[in-house]
Amino acid sequence: MKNYLFIFFVVVLCSFKRSDNSTILDPLNIDVVLLKQTIIDVINDNRIKRNRKLIYSDSSLDSVVDYFSRNYANKSIYKRKQKLKRQFYQISRNYDFFNSWFRTGYALLPALNSNGRPYVLIEEEDAYFFGIKKQIEDSTIVRKKVPPYTYKSYVKNFFYKMKPSKNKRWLNNSDVSKIGIKVKVLKDDFPNKVPEIEVLFVISGNVLPHNLK
Repeated sequence: MKNYLFIFFVVVLCSFKRSDNSTILDPLNIDVVLLKQTIIDVINDNRIKRNRKLIYSDSSLDSVVDYFSRNYANKSIYKRKQKLKRQFYQISRNYDFFNSWFRTGYALLPALNSNGRPYVLIEEEDAYFFGIKKQIEDSTIVRKKVPPYTYKSYVKNFFYKMKPSKNKRWLNNSDVSKIGIKVKVLKDDFPNKVPEIEVLFVISGNVLPHNLK
């Protein structure tokens, strides 16, 4: 029996199309498609460890989340999440999605982890360095580049800081099977300021009543 289970999970892993999420996340050129796929990959890494079935991107859920992102673009991501939570049943029917159970999550993080320290863009190097412009221009000071995320490390930080945190546990629920994701890159005062990345998602599936505790 154990041999059959081992073979099953090998087959699952082989059929699991992964993205190259070890790629460096370049804040000057963010690959939204890769970031979205990495979110799914990281969730599935944890699900495989717990012998759960894989979760898959659902086009109808993608459309639902995109609806709230577009129609409430002037609202904060928290308020968009609230709109999504309150109006999910009404809007999801318009996109032929009829599962009754869902949970939401969101986070807003800068594309570089500067830990609150000042930084400046050096255009000739296409990179951000710690310090202010006057310090950077001082040839006697050794420049220190702000360390970039990989797509995978960014997503892990995203899940660490996602809200509401109580919904994290549902990502590994055996009956959750679908996810819809909207990634939005905010470029306020770009490129002087590192872009921030908003991620809003909704998960669903054929979750049984006894699992809704």
